[in-house]
Amino acid sequence: MNNVMFSIVMGAMAVVPVSNAYAVPVWLSPTSDTAVSTTTTATDSMTSLVASPRPAESQLTQPYAQLPDVSTPTEATLQQRLQDLELRQQSLEQEIEVLRQQIEQQAVESADVDTTTAATEAANSDLQGVSFSAEAIIFRPRTSILQDYAIVDPGQALFTGGDVAAPDYDQRVGARFKLRYHIPNSPVTVGATYTTLDSSGSSAVERPVNGFLLATLAAPVQNENADRASSSLTLTYDVTDVEVAYHLPGAGSLHTQLFGGVRFANINQANNVFYDGQDFTNGTVNIRRSLSGVGFRVGGEVALDLGSDISLFGRAAGSLLISDISTRQQETNNNGSDLIVSLNRTASDRVIPVMELVAGLQWQPQLNENLSFDVAAGYEFQQWFNASDTARFVDNSGTGVITQDTGDLSLSGFFLRLGLLFRF
Repeated sequence: MNNVMFSIVMGAMAVVPVSNAYAVPVWLSPTSDTAVSTTTTATDSMTSLVASPRPAESQLTQPYAQLPDVSTPTEATLQQRLQDLELRQQSLEQEIEVLRQQIEQQAVESADVDTTTAATEAANSDLQGVSFSAEAIIFRPRTSILQDYAIVDPGQALFTGGDVAAPDYDQRVGARFKLRYHIPNSPVTVGATYTTLDSSGSSAVERPVNGFLLATLAAPVQNENADRASSSLTLTYDVTDVEVAYHLPGAGSLHTQLFGGVRFANINQANNVFYDGQDFTNGTVNIRRSLSGVGFRVGGEVALDLGSDISLFGRAAGSLLISDISTRQQETNNNGSDLIVSLNRTASDRVIPVMELVAGLQWQPQLNENLSFDVAAGYEFQQWFNASDTARFVDNSGTGVITQDTGDLSLSGFFLRLGLLFRF
């Protein structure tokens, strides 16, 4: 009986692997749902038998299901990743091609513009041309010489006090005309410019109650006080420039020209003063100053293209004029019957430095192959150094004691230019 039982058990025994190298042999009974298990130690000795219910088949295979998945990706997954990468590569190649086309198009357009500009400049350089422009200049003259004629003294100071009355030149509109000839096949132009301006200014004061009105331009020997005083200034400015300009080769959007020539200048100033009352009976003081000079003028102009035929430009010039400056001063009283002062002075061959600064915006559209339009606006400043003289009496006890002063003349303001360029 024991032998038969042993054979049955050995034939039906299954081995289930567990941790730590222990094995659990299981005997299946053909006639019962129970199984007899024996735990075997590492020394292969059987210590006990335990009757337990038969484990389900899923329980027997569960340890294998918990092992980590170390399987390689499937072929379908690899194919999908390859397709994704190929799509990204196609997209990048398309973007690269678009960028290349844009760069090539810009290069072609730039080359066309440069070619057209060069061809236009070459065609224009083969043509002679004449340009004419007219400018409206809105200038205010100023002089460093004090144009005083009276002191309004309220009588509060022990010696002298109050405001000094002196007129200023008004802002007036002048004109400038330019004529240029453009030599064919040459960067040289020759031309002439004429500028004219007339300005004036006035002032009037009266003696304050219980005060004094002191005549500062009258000779202090006998005429010092007045009841009324007035002064009027006038200025005439006439300047002609004959010049030659050389246009340097352009550097991209920057264009430069240098110019030089001869300047002729005539500037006249007058100060007519009227005194009446107290020591005066229709007394007058008339001062005339004139400058007549000729000399060299040089300068340069830079223009920066902003596109659409618009450019920003600046110009600087300097002159040295050999000039004759004359001053004439005359004083009368008693309705002109009494000649009190008559002075004349001429300073010959005085060197007059002149500085000019101009900045503005210019628009030069080409109407057709032979006609261009010119519009410009900006601001201009001129300084004429040592351009006028004056003489003043300083002592009522010495009739021949006078002091002389030299002053500058400046002009500044806006301008607007309109012009045309004809090429033929």
